[in-house]
Amino acid sequence: MIGQYEDLFGGNVFDGTLLFSTQNLKSIMVNDVHKILTKDRAGNTVQVKIKHVRIVELTDMQQMHVLNLILRRSMEGWKLQQLNRNFFDPVAKIRIENFRLEIWPGYITSIRQHELDILMCAEIAHKVLRTDTIYNILTQLVEVSSDYQNAFEAEVIGMVVITDYNNKTYRVSDIDFGMSPKSTFKRKEKDVTFVDYYKRVRRNSLITNNKYIVLIVTLFIHF
Repeated sequence: MIGQYEDLFGGNVFDGTLLFSTQNLKSIMVNDVHKILTKDRAGNTVQVKIKHVRIVELTDMQQMHVLNLILRRSMEGWKLQQLNRNFFDPVAKIRIENFRLEIWPGYITSIRQHELDILMCAEIAHKVLRTDTIYNILTQLVEVSSDYQNAFEAEVIGMVVITDYNNKTYRVSDIDFGMSPKSTFKRKEKDVTFVDYYKRVRRNSLITNNKYIVLIVTLFIHF
């Protein structure tokens, strides 16, 4: 939602809680608070309150936090993908088919105060990822376990997974065996099946098997 108001905020970085802006918004605030009415992704009207706290000076230790946020945005601009706290290049990945693994090259970066100077550290790093899908894990457990549902929950809940259509990471918090891609959810006050949603919104991500189970996940983000 913050991205909808670039004209208001000017150059800015947002860490999920704190918004740092090059514009001094205090002049348009009432009692140091500015209210915005906007809509979330589901189409619901929400009110966002922005409170002026203070100006971050160059000598302020919080300036290090701002610089690291700017560096993170730069890494995103290079199309690098954040996994845990570091960034990796999914385009330059190396596949090891025999072991169902991928190696993603990337960087460990940080900006810190060092004596009288501000220094940036950049190190080469690599991330090893499994290429097994959740569906493959379920299929294997169905074949070898008499109680595959409990075995599947023990194996998968808490696992961090990555979706190949947007390279975002999610933590699996639960599994709903009673739902399927043909189940419906509310979107803009209408009932929509998961199949139709991915067909219309994620046009490169068609669901081809209507027997998939549904994972309940939370977006996995590190600030």
